[in-house]
Amino acid sequence: MNVINLDRKILWKQVGGLASMLAAIVFCWMAYEFYQPQILRNLGFLELATWLGVIQGILAAGVEPVVGGLSDRIMRIVGSRLPIIAVGVTLAGAIFVIVSGLLDRNLPEGIRWLVPGLMTLWVIAMIVFRGPAIAILQQLAPTEALPQANALLVFVFALTGACHPMINLLLKN
Repeated sequence: MNVINLDRKILWKQVGGLASMLAAIVFCWMAYEFYQPQILRNLGFLELATWLGVIQGILAAGVEPVVGGLSDRIMRIVGSRLPIIAVGVTLAGAIFVIVSGLLDRNLPEGIRWLVPGLMTLWVIAMIVFRGPAIAILQQLAPTEALPQANALLVFVFALTGACHPMINLLLKN
């Protein structure tokens, strides 16, 4: 007979940390959505500013399931999703710093295309770690308590999203 451990509790501190990370990710997407068109317009890519978000969304729809499958395989082999999360966070941070550095310079015409390409790679890097990071919730709560633990993530996601107009005002100023 299989014994099920019903004494396992929700690790609320870790779930809170995961919720904080989710809020940070949502904030990053809001800032990206706010600044991307301005950056592209300033670089002379007025028409691309409209379409790049659509192209990146379609790309994300294809990348996300692939990354999810890879994350599941890594979880089975290594026992942790941390390797793929670390790669995604490192890439996203490095690309952010590189793009910031490029924007401080007067880029020649031929190099300007590097910025939209790097912005697209940043979107992919964010996708690489977002799903696997949220999937860690399965390790922080027993299966029967996942809806309770996930409620905190949903609340934080909704609250951060509801703050979108205020965040846009802050970004404008």
